[in-house]
Amino acid sequence: MNTTDNPLVRVVTDTRYVLLGLPPALVSFTVVLTGLAAGAGSAVVVLGLFLLVGALYTARGFAHAESPPRRSFPMEFPPRGCLGVGDSPAPWRSLR
Repeated sequence: MNTTDNPLVRVVTDTRYVLLGLPPALVSFTVVLTGLAAGAGSAVVVLGLFLLVGALYTARGFAHAESPPRRSFPMEFPPRGCLGVGDSPAPWRSLR
């Protein structure tokens, strides 16, 4: 029996994933939202623009830390034909 077929194992695995991801998500949300609010509130003063840029770089850093590592794919992405368009660009040219 495959462990992914067992609903209890799947629920426990998904719950563990959600509970382990909750604290970093709360921290990143709080930090980025505070930075955006402070930057937008003081945007009238030039200092607010620097706070907004800092908040965006902070959000980018949190997203980079949370994302899984990239793997190189041996095929092009998305593969040709997966969106209903074949190898021919004629359907797209007919839209003009």
